[in-house]
Amino acid sequence: MDTLTLSKQADLISAHDYYLSTNVVADFCNYFADFLVGRVFNPPYVTRTLRPKCQYVFTSFEHAWSQYGVDLANQEMAERIRCYQMPLREAVAARDDEKTIALIQNVFSEKLIASNHQEWLTENQQGVAELLHVACEKLTEPSPEFDAFGREGGPRMTASLSKIYALLIGDFLSYESRVAAGLCYMVRSFCLERGIDLPAELQLGRIQGWGKSKKDNGRNASWGTNVFPSIDRIKKKEKRESQYARSNTLASWLVVESVRLARERGAHQSNFWLNTPQAMRRVEAALYMIGAKLPEVDPAE
Repeated sequence: MDTLTLSKQADLISAHDYYLSTNVVADFCNYFADFLVGRVFNPPYVTRTLRPKCQYVFTSFEHAWSQYGVDLANQEMAERIRCYQMPLREAVAARDDEKTIALIQNVFSEKLIASNHQEWLTENQQGVAELLHVACEKLTEPSPEFDAFGREGGPRMTASLSKIYALLIGDFLSYESRVAAGLCYMVRSFCLERGIDLPAELQLGRIQGWGKSKKDNGRNASWGTNVFPSIDRIKKKEKRESQYARSNTLASWLVVESVRLARERGAHQSNFWLNTPQAMRRVEAALYMIGAKLPEVDPAE
């Protein structure tokens, strides 16, 4: 369901408001909010990583988030975000290309920069701040024009840039392979519990991720004839990046709404884990942990 379709159906309301008002989306957000408030995984959720080789067992979303913070590299990334998020926003607002590039390089590791950002940053040393500003404007519009992404001279959308947009926007999900897998897994769990096929409104794109072979479906939540399409496999840049922008935006809308509902329900809890300006980043971290390697569908479900 693209923006044009949403707009036609929505008539006088925005694509954002129409999307969240659809019955199946509203139902999913309530389902997801239950887990954010404290619904436990039954049985406990088990996943593993290969590098480093480690197995994780989570009893809840809050537990998954707390385990994210145990890893030293994750702690360091969280600290870099805390230090550089506001200066990066200010540099982009001032259209300061040199400072913007330097801050991006400060936030992300040298290895990540070399493999994901360096070519893009080199190509856009002049005007990088303006491109980031334009992208963030488009991604936060009530009825975004996803087709703007991937066009010659226009804003781009990749897993790397999704991380940067998340820092600049705040209420925007960093939609890399593990986070996407974690959210798609929750969609699958919702559908199986409700006894329904994957609805078009929740058919988010998945990210295969670097270092993953084409046959490795450890981060593919698809089941039976219900498919989360692989964004990586779209060959045409314009279509690939516009679809990436669409999935990233819809995913962000879903999480923001679910967090809002969870906060309402968890308001009576002392020290509720989402009563913080960093709620989006905490849910993102939990999804990242859950999406390391997805469990296969139980044939009995």
